[in-house]
Amino acid sequence: MNKNRRIVITGMGLVSPLGMNVEAFWENAMRGQSAIQTLSRFDSRDFKYQFAAQMTEFNVDNYLPRRLSKKLDRFTQYALIASEQAIKDSHLNLDTVDKNRIGFYVGNMFGGWEFTDRELRNLYVEGAELINPYLATAWFPAAPQGEISILHGIKGHSKTIDSGRSSGLTSIGYAAEAIRAGRLDYAIAGGTEAMVTPFMMAACSVASLMSEDHYLSPDGNYQPFGSKRNGWVPGEGSAFVMLETLESALARNAVIYAELQGFGHTTEACNPNQLMQDGSGLDRAISLAMNQSRIHFSDIDLVLADGAGTHQADLQEAKTIHHYFSGHSNCYVTAPKSLYGDTFGANGAFDIIISALSIKNQHILPTMIVDGIDESCPIKLVSNQAIESEINHVLINNRGYGGIGTALIASKYSN
Repeated sequence: MNKNRRIVITGMGLVSPLGMNVEAFWENAMRGQSAIQTLSRFDSRDFKYQFAAQMTEFNVDNYLPRRLSKKLDRFTQYALIASEQAIKDSHLNLDTVDKNRIGFYVGNMFGGWEFTDRELRNLYVEGAELINPYLATAWFPAAPQGEISILHGIKGHSKTIDSGRSSGLTSIGYAAEAIRAGRLDYAIAGGTEAMVTPFMMAACSVASLMSEDHYLSPDGNYQPFGSKRNGWVPGEGSAFVMLETLESALARNAVIYAELQGFGHTTEACNPNQLMQDGSGLDRAISLAMNQSRIHFSDIDLVLADGAGTHQADLQEAKTIHHYFSGHSNCYVTAPKSLYGDTFGANGAFDIIISALSIKNQHILPTMIVDGIDESCPIKLVSNQAIESEINHVLINNRGYGGIGTALIASKYSN
């Protein structure tokens, strides 16, 4: 592995309830617009929890051929659209490079439950012979990797990663490592999730009884680090970036959005229904990322927090952040997912794009706090309104159930 090989972002793509491309997403988020609303995609009258950030106006026919889209679950449709945006934004002509040296890395946790919901109903109401034959290839988490590889003829080292809520960030981190190790020249990396379905909402409702870390917000007020936080709100969407070496990007005069400087991934192997029992796992992930980077803790301008929205999880994360940055008064913290929901397998992918846009625009997106900031969380939180600030280095935190911790550093490119 060439540890000195520098990895940069040269393309970005995103679809979400807050915007169907990167520009619309950033504009709406800067205004503090929330995509969280009462469930409307299906009849939810019997559901205890009634709120989600859902793609209410999404029409796949505007983006994909009908012959293809009908075979796919939403989470794969989202991934195809967002990854295509990232490829186009990078201005990399895939037909002119070695397809054996391009990889696709995707983070996902739940797979395709809208497709599965529908076909399970057919099984028990109409009979097994009426099940859609594409069910077998539509539901599983690796479906986006297969479909995108086929669509673009990608033959390089690729992976589907499920590390829970940190899947998207993990996929980007490992894609960067694959390029750094010389296995790839380019990687399309990110995450996708489409969990706003009857089955998944019911499953999350039941999980709320198992552990505080699973609590869904009963009033839809997803407010990480808020004084009256009471849980998270599901979101959906997809985000992908194009990664390549700095040398490659400069050679083809590509736009460089940010450089990936450090990556850390750990596990505490705790109860699979819970996040970390203390801050040690995230602490180690942050330390690994910082040690791999060429910067000091005092250089970090912004922390994009995991922002679970539950009492203990937020308190633990805040204490971990405080441990490293209490002496650096200029380090801000925010959790913009309060605007567009917890997208689980796509969380880190959204975060990396937000990091790049924060660096580009020198602004920090807000955390929406309805009832005031919890004073027991000792962090410098940007709440309710975006602010202008010098941003050169961003630390991203993600956590997954079972004690998974992931950290990644995105920096402004400089010679």
